[in-house]
Amino acid sequence: MPGGSQSPAIAKALADRGIDPRKTKVMAQMELTEEQALKNMGDTALGIVTSAHYDYNLGSRLNKEFVAAFNAAFKRNPDFFAVGGYDGMHLIYETLKRTAASTDGDALIAAAKGMAWESPRGPMSIDAATATWSRPSTCDGWKRSAASSSTSSSTRSKTSRIR
Repeated sequence: MPGGSQSPAIAKALADRGIDPRKTKVMAQMELTEEQALKNMGDTALGIVTSAHYDYNLGSRLNKEFVAAFNAAFKRNPDFFAVGGYDGMHLIYETLKRTAASTDGDALIAAAKGMAWESPRGPMSIDAATATWSRPSTCDGWKRSAASSSTSSSTRSKTSRIR
């Protein structure tokens, strides 16, 4: 489900039906609790558990630098689209270096196999034999009291195939 205006509509629908995510487990993908969606949903988002592959609150040095640079350029926090663009451009740049700027699709895929790099979201790699890529996945349980806006998160591994 996309974020944006649909997220508050989902939260309202849950509330209208008497479903309190603090009492009944409501699990969703990250778009439901993207930063702007959370602002629009307010306290109706409390208790929703999401799974994501990026959170701008990750504490690594590279992510802190990425967030600071992104905020300086765009006056907002980066989201999963931004970090996806960062990683995609990194992969394109590095594969073009490996292929001496050849844009042949098979050559680019061959060059990508076996690559590993540090992303703002953590270590990324592409298996040389299977072309399967691995990235961290952040799981957030929104647990906020009226006086606090803290979240808890942990990292899991997520794999996908690139061809």
